[in-house]
Amino acid sequence: MLEVQILGACLINEQALNTTLELLTEKDFKGDNREIFIAMKQLHKNHKKVDLVTVSNIYKDVIYLSEITENIVTTRNTKQHCIDLKELNIKERVSIYLQGIITNIQDMDLQTLLGKIDTINRLDDKILESEIRDLDTNPYKGTSIVRNKFISTGMPTLDYALDDLVGGYVTLIGGRNNGGKTTFCTQIMANAIDKGFKVLIVNGEEKQEVTINKIYTTVIGRKEEYYDLVRPNKRYKKEPKPNVLKALQQWHRGKLKIFSKGESKLKTTEQLFAMLRREIKKSKQDLVVIDNLMSILTNVSDSDKNGLQADFMQQCSDLAKEYNVHIILVLHPNKTYRKGEVMESEQLSGTSDLSNKADNIITVIREYNNERIVQGLDGIISVEKNRDFSNLPKVDVHFEESTGLLLEIDEGGYVYYPFSWERFLKED
Repeated sequence: MLEVQILGACLINEQALNTTLELLTEKDFKGDNREIFIAMKQLHKNHKKVDLVTVSNIYKDVIYLSEITENIVTTRNTKQHCIDLKELNIKERVSIYLQGIITNIQDMDLQTLLGKIDTINRLDDKILESEIRDLDTNPYKGTSIVRNKFISTGMPTLDYALDDLVGGYVTLIGGRNNGGKTTFCTQIMANAIDKGFKVLIVNGEEKQEVTINKIYTTVIGRKEEYYDLVRPNKRYKKEPKPNVLKALQQWHRGKLKIFSKGESKLKTTEQLFAMLRREIKKSKQDLVVIDNLMSILTNVSDSDKNGLQADFMQQCSDLAKEYNVHIILVLHPNKTYRKGEVMESEQLSGTSDLSNKADNIITVIREYNNERIVQGLDGIISVEKNRDFSNLPKVDVHFEESTGLLLEIDEGGYVYYPFSWERFLKED
């Protein structure tokens, strides 16, 4: 089973392949699995892509190859699987070797016996070195290979400071209710979709149609001719006109999915992450936004909350690295925070494991000073933690009511978001 899991991971994940080739040889596999490993090794040596198609050109049993990839649940544990397989093989060889010693022990003198026992320690010591990287045999490969997915927030100052939101990282976004954090997340998602990235929204509280309407309003912008006004009760709400809705659906085709915990039958975080893994593996999302932690961890006692939060954050971190996806987790501040103040990372609600394990922390603070509001300064977005760089900027923002956008303010005025959905627009 270990052989199958390792080979399956290699077929779908290049990092799993590199790890396996570093730790194992063809001697660690048996039968057909050995043939498949040799085919992978040959392709890799010739700088060719290793996947189901290329390997099947050498190893012809395509059905068996397909079965291998279907049985893979995760590539995150490939290194440990390689270590476990190496251990099993060493134990098997030691067992055979010991059986030979026991069978012939009466015919050996003491020195010969001790020599054979000492040989056991030298059968294969690679397993003992697997956690230590020797830069002579495994040299530096450059930082450019570490991550290859960069998602812009749309705010130039933040994007430069963070070098965009990168695959494999987790970002915490904190702020008070009605403080702008969900608005900020909405425009990040819209910007990601516009740049061709796939987005998955995980909601704890908000109704799906409300979330979708916010995204559509953000993308359409201030052009009132693209809306119909509807009045479900006392107040009017904007709805995209039919031809506009079709254009928006074409704009995000294949790139936007939404899940609401409150409308689902999932009861535990284990079930939630199992669902997320299946979905990300199938659809290959680039950005997952979880809004918000407290609404996801409902019906949890205070005594259990810190432990569950720490575990939730660890699972987010593992999931991000496993699939090279960026995860945004939305949080509220704790009771020490007062509205309008600068928010420190220590004032985010929850266990310190949340902040410690996060790669980036961004806070969204609404402005309550009337003098600043009159000047168009409606809030601040602040980077409180930056894993890769020392930049911790604070960006003044203006809330544009007609679009629901938070616009960065620079020396030239407001920085607007351009979205390319109108290229799909057809007049009825």
